[in-house]
Amino acid sequence: SGRAGMAASRQPSIALDAALHHHGTLCPPDRLPVLLHPTFHEVGRSGIPYSRDTVIRYLSSCQTAPPTFSFGHTLHKIGEQQALLCYASSSPVENGEPLNTWRSSIWVAGTDGWQLIYHQATPAEPASFPTPIHPNP
Repeated sequence: SGRAGMAASRQPSIALDAALHHHGTLCPPDRLPVLLHPTFHEVGRSGIPYSRDTVIRYLSSCQTAPPTFSFGHTLHKIGEQQALLCYASSSPVENGEPLNTWRSSIWVAGTDGWQLIYHQATPAEPASFPTPIHPNP
């Protein structure tokens, strides 16, 4: 562990982001306030901004998790205690066409670990979107 363990603790993991939005798995409602920074806000795929309270209320009310596949994660250090995680996601919709989205999350390190302070989802044009890598069932 040593240095490797220290390095891992200095950056958020993809698993933290996936805990909020992972294929078929809901985040436990009591974990949401731990993962979302007190000043968290989001701009959804629709272009509508959402507050931390709205996101916690919505995610806590979900009964099932959408089948969202995330892939192509890239982590960028943007400060000593800040990191930008960029990735793509794909979800099926009713008409069978995938809902492809570019995603960006800004994580900040605090005394209690890494917290998500900002998230943005942007619709992806089919021509600009890579082929999703779906996990094996």
